[in-house]
Amino acid sequence: VTARPPGLAMARESIEVWSGKTELKIVCERGQGIDLTVIDAATGAGVRSARASVIGAGFPLIEALAVGRTDGEGRARLGPFPLRDPDGGSMFGRMPGGRRILVQHPGYADASVQLEDGAVSAQVPLVRGGEIHGVIRWGEDPPLSIYMLVLQGTGERDELLQAFLPPRLGRSHRAGAVRSSTVPAGTYRLSVFDRFLDEDPILLMMGQKEPTMVHREDGEELETAGTTTITIDISPTGRGET
Repeated sequence: VTARPPGLAMARESIEVWSGKTELKIVCERGQGIDLTVIDAATGAGVRSARASVIGAGFPLIEALAVGRTDGEGRARLGPFPLRDPDGGSMFGRMPGGRRILVQHPGYADASVQLEDGAVSAQVPLVRGGEIHGVIRWGEDPPLSIYMLVLQGTGERDELLQAFLPPRLGRSHRAGAVRSSTVPAGTYRLSVFDRFLDEDPILLMMGQKEPTMVHREDGEELETAGTTTITIDISPTGRGET
């Protein structure tokens, strides 16, 4: 049972109900709040409409303990949230690095910073991130079909973003063009699959269909800003699997 009363931190208790009357007491604390400022790392100006979350261990992996959106000056009040993990950790233990503040905005790369114990304010700078531009070829010709692309972080610059956020999904153009923007700096694995998001997802799950990987690029380094250009040859004479 989870309680989220206005003005107090959420609290959670487990209970077993067999028969008859069962009484449960949930104690909600005043909790902790934090004043967050989100700025553009290049200009120092506040970033409006950024989504900020306080993330901690929860069921089954992580849980947003507080969520807010920045105003015109880049400020948001997050909380109150519990001083301790409601469940004492997730099914896989506590989060690496403790609690984090995760900030997301369509025009910037995702960013997260550690939430220090007892902190009442924090500032998160956002960078535009890098871009990946590429082309899928079949030898010297355009590809035979549209392909799905999966971009997954493999570096260790931000353990939270790498371990818990889903990978980037994309789709190639009919001419084979590939693009992904606002990507955080780091090392990535780029995988190319047969198109698998063109059907009813429920039918895909019921049929237990596994998409076929046709190519994989490991160790793609992406800087904070700039463009990384790649060419993927999926023909039998290229580096891709057939």
